[in-house]
Amino acid sequence: MTVPNKQVIKRQIHEPFGYRVGVYDLDCTPSTNQWLIEKAYILDKFSRENAGVFKKIPGGETGVRTKYNDNNESFIGAHTWIMNRCHNFPGFPQELLGKIMTCTYDYAKYIGVRFPTPSNCALYIDRGWSTITKPGDVIKGHNHAVHTFSSVYYPKLLPKQGNLWIDRGHNDTTDRIIYNANKGPADRIQMEIKAGQFIIFPSAILHGTNKNKSEEDRISYSFDFNPIGYDYHLPPPNLVDKAWEEFNSTLKDIGLTEVLSE
Repeated sequence: MTVPNKQVIKRQIHEPFGYRVGVYDLDCTPSTNQWLIEKAYILDKFSRENAGVFKKIPGGETGVRTKYNDNNESFIGAHTWIMNRCHNFPGFPQELLGKIMTCTYDYAKYIGVRFPTPSNCALYIDRGWSTITKPGDVIKGHNHAVHTFSSVYYPKLLPKQGNLWIDRGHNDTTDRIIYNANKGPADRIQMEIKAGQFIIFPSAILHGTNKNKSEEDRISYSFDFNPIGYDYHLPPPNLVDKAWEEFNSTLKDIGLTEVLSE
């Protein structure tokens, strides 16, 4: 397994319902956190002012609002191609990407993840997006079961903005919930979180947030991880090159490249 440059790791491991959840203090610079906060609002504003553009993008027909918020003023970039690849946007802080990849490899090693060919297998960020949860709103329960690990980073977090919760799961759900070994009646635990923390967990976990009871927006960034390797997921170079060409062309064509550089 290819491991990024070593950095100081400040790790805690929690085990709700038999899962292992990693909590890392990243200590990113104030400028990195400020960039993330400012760009979250820029992406939200862009999505509102250019709603028609997304309907022309493959996979973006539904726009950027989501069923996982009650308040339509809240913003989750997860469900629209382009908006859920923000870690590949121009200027995205390499400091943050380096730290979270270091923590992800550390977490995978700590919980004993086994890939088909460990020496030739690498982890990568498949999706990344910003979220703005308005006062009084929540992020409803969901999971990301098609991925390996899911995570969240908080560039800013105020008291009463809502903890991350993790649920055991429900036997009658049809939303791709995968149960852990400790099956039983549904119940929920609270993850008390703070600014600057990176939380990572198996993507099958059912999770959401408590109500934002503050008077300010709750801002977070989420990332999904998958493996790639010689005899695992290894798309042909020409297919990948074409996809990246289309990605960068779309950013430019819809005007997002210019907006992000301002």
